[in-house]
Order: sequence, then C-alpha cells, then structure tokens
Amino acid sequence: MLYTVENRPKFNFFTCSRYPFLSGGKGVRERKKLLSPWPVPEPKDYVPWLNHPQPKEEIENIRYALKRSRPYGSESWVAKAVAQFGLENTLRNPWRPEKGSR
Repeated sequence: MLYTVENRPKFNFFTCSRYPFLSGGKGVRERKKLLSPWPVPEPKDYVPWLNHPQPKEEIENIRYALKRSRPYGSESWVAKAVAQFGLENTLRNPWRPEKGSR
C-alpha cells in the first residue's frame, strides 16, 4: 500500500482524478465495492493530498530508506521499529570506518 499511496504525482499538471485506476480516480465509489475496507479511517483530504506533489526532500528520504532497507517514518517510530525487529545495522554508516576510529 505504501508504494501505491506514495507514488503520487511528481509534476504539477498531474491529477489522480484523470486516471480511473488510481485510488483517488473517477469511479472510486464503484471500485470500493470490490476492495477491502481501509484498516484505518480514510482521511477526508485524501484526494487533494494525492494531487499535491511530494517535496523533493521527502522523496530523497524515502529512497534512502529503501536503499538501506531501513524503516521510514518519524524518528521515534523508526527507533521503535529498529529495536523491535533488530534492524540496528540499517542505521549505521554504510561506509568503512575511518582509520584510527577503533
């Protein structure tokens, strides 16, 4: 679900209502009959949020998290996920340590 939701418009001329296959597209009411209900309440501003382009910094942070296989979210949530699933190595610097740092 994260990919589908976070793969929203990157260009200002894009609107999800023009594409019927997207979750915010035309014909949503008919498709909702076929889909499972949301696990949380659907946000009221969902379609405007989908139509708004993502900030470049957010895109870079998501790409870095994917590249490092680390959780993405707020710092407190990431810390909880890392502790719960033993992902400490995803937070370490991926490069070799500098000489003399041992």
